[in-house]
Amino acid sequence: MKYSSIRLAAILTILATLLVFIPSLDNGFVNWDDGYLIDSYGWRGLSLRSIRWCFTSLVGGNYKPMVWLSYGADFFSWSLNPAGYHLTNILLHALNALLVFVLLLRLCAGKKAPWVAAGAALLFSLHPLRVESVVWISERKDVLGVFFCLLSILAYVNYARVRLPGPAWGGARRARRYYAVSLVFAALAALSKPTAVSLPFLLLVIDLFPPGGIKRPPGLLLPDKLPYFGLALLTAAMAFLSQASSHSLGPLSDIGLGQRLILAGRTWLFYLFRTVYPFNLHSLYPKDPNYAVLTLSSVLTLIGLLTVTILFFALRKKGIAWPLFAWLIYLVAWFPISGLVPVGAAWVADRFAYLPALGISLAVYCGLRGRATVQVRIFWCVALVGLSLLAIRQEGYWRDSNSLWQRTISLEPRSQFALLNLGNARLAEGETGEAIALFRRALGLYPGYPEAHNNLGNALTELGRVEEAMVSYRKALEFDPDLTEAHNNLANILAFRKDYQEAVRHYREALRIDPDYGEAGYNLGYTLDLMGKKEAAIREYRHSIRIDPLNAPAHYRLALILVKEDRRAEAVKHLRRALVIRPDFQEARRALDNI
Repeated sequence: MKYSSIRLAAILTILATLLVFIPSLDNGFVNWDDGYLIDSYGWRGLSLRSIRWCFTSLVGGNYKPMVWLSYGADFFSWSLNPAGYHLTNILLHALNALLVFVLLLRLCAGKKAPWVAAGAALLFSLHPLRVESVVWISERKDVLGVFFCLLSILAYVNYARVRLPGPAWGGARRARRYYAVSLVFAALAALSKPTAVSLPFLLLVIDLFPPGGIKRPPGLLLPDKLPYFGLALLTAAMAFLSQASSHSLGPLSDIGLGQRLILAGRTWLFYLFRTVYPFNLHSLYPKDPNYAVLTLSSVLTLIGLLTVTILFFALRKKGIAWPLFAWLIYLVAWFPISGLVPVGAAWVADRFAYLPALGISLAVYCGLRGRATVQVRIFWCVALVGLSLLAIRQEGYWRDSNSLWQRTISLEPRSQFALLNLGNARLAEGETGEAIALFRRALGLYPGYPEAHNNLGNALTELGRVEEAMVSYRKALEFDPDLTEAHNNLANILAFRKDYQEAVRHYREALRIDPDYGEAGYNLGYTLDLMGKKEAAIREYRHSIRIDPLNAPAHYRLALILVKEDRRAEAVKHLRRALVIRPDFQEARRALDNI
C-alpha cells in the first residue's frame, strides 16, 4: 500500500471533520454547566495555584483535572472568548477522528483500505450524535478523555506487536517504551473522564479477539493489564465519591440489579436506534416512568442483545472474527453508560455514545473492506454528506441558551429543567416577565423544584417585589437547605433591609456548604464592613480574593478599609490590582488619586 494514499485519506478525515464543526465557532457559552466554568475562578490561567485547584476540585460532581487544565490553557490564550474554547474542542475531535482512522488500519490485519477507513472514521466524527460532545464546552471531558484513551490503545497495540512470548523479549526497550506511554495516556484518560474505566477491558478484547494478526499467549494477557485495572478501580472509586459529594447519583442508584438489566437493554437499543435514525436529537431525554419495569419489549430487547452476541461467537468459530471483535468493543465501551453502573442521574444522552462509536466504525471498516463497490461508495458518500448536514443543523441548536432550550422544549414540553434554563436565559436578557412565566410553568410541573423557586425569587427581585422574592428564597431552602445561591440571595435582601445579623448567618451558611463561593464571601465582607467589623471584613475580602483574584470590587473594598486603617501601601497595591482587572473602574481610580 502506498503511503501517499494513507496520508491523503488521513488528511481528508481531518479536513472533513473540521469543515463540519467549524460553524460552531460562532456559538457562545450556554447556561447548562457552562456556569461551572464561568462562575469558577480557580482554574483560570496556568499558575501553581490554579494547577493545584484543578487537581483538588470536585466542581459539578466530577473529578477531571486534565479538563480543567485544558480550560486554564484556553483562558491563558483566549480569556473568556467562547470561540477559543470551541476551537479546542473541535481540534481534539478532529484528532480523535484521525486516531480512529489509524486504529482501524492497525487493529484489522490484512490488506489496508485507507479510503474505507476514512469513511468509517468519518462516520465516527460526523455523526450528529457527536455534536453534543463537541459543541458543548462543558463536555470537553468526552473529546479529551477519548483522545487519551485512543492514544493509550494505539501505544498498547504497538507494544503488543513488539512484545514476544517467553523470557526473552524481542525489541524489549521499544516494547517497554510503548507500554509506558500507553500507561501514561491511560492515567491521563482517567484524569479526564471516568468512562476510562473501560480501557483495560478494551485492551483485553484487542488481545483475545483480534480479527487477524498476532494473537498473544494467554500467559501475557492479565499481567500486562494489572496496572490498567488498578487505574480503573481508582477512577471508579473517585467517580462514585465525586458524584456522591454533589448528590448527583440520582434515582438510578436506588434500583436493583434486575431493573438495571432491563435498563441496560433499553439503553443499548436507544443508542443503536439513534445511530441509524439520527433525527429529533436533543439535550434531555425524559425517563419513561416504566424505564426499569419488566415488559415484553424489554425482555425481547435483552434476548436480542444475547442472541446477537451468540451469533457473532458462532461466526468467529467459522473463521469470521471481525463482527464479534467490533461488537465486543462496542459493548465494553457502552458498559459504563449502560445503566448497570449507578453513576449519574441521566439514563441516556447523545454524549454517552462517543466512545462506543469506535465499535461501529470498526464494524463498518471490516465489513466494507474489500467489498466497497462503486454503488456502495456512492451510497456511503451520500450518507456522510447527509450526516454532515444533520450535524451542522444540530450545532445550530447549541448556538446559545435560548436556541438550546427552545429546541428541547419543542420536543419535550414537560421538561421542567429546560423550562428553568430557558427562564434563566430570558432573565439574563432582561425579559423578566417571560422568565417569571417560565419559572412558574416549571413549578406547575414540579412544585418542589428548589432551583425554580430560587430563580423565581431572582426575577421578582429584579421587579422590586422583594417580599415575594423572600418567600420564594425561603421556599427554595425548605426543599433544599444546601442551595447556596438561595442563602446568598436571601441574605442580599436581608442586608438591604439592614437585618445584618440574619444576613450574615445566611452568608456564612452558604460558605459552609461551599467554601469556594466567592460571591457569598464578597457579600459577607461588605456586610461586615457595614456593621463596623473591619477586621472580620478584611478576612472575608481576602478570602474572596483568594477564590477569585480577578474580583475587582473585592480589591477596591478591601483597599478602602486598609486606607482607614492607615495601611496605605497595601491599599495602593489592591487599588492598582483592581485597575489592572478593570481599567474603567472609576471609583478605584479616584480612591488611588486621593491617597
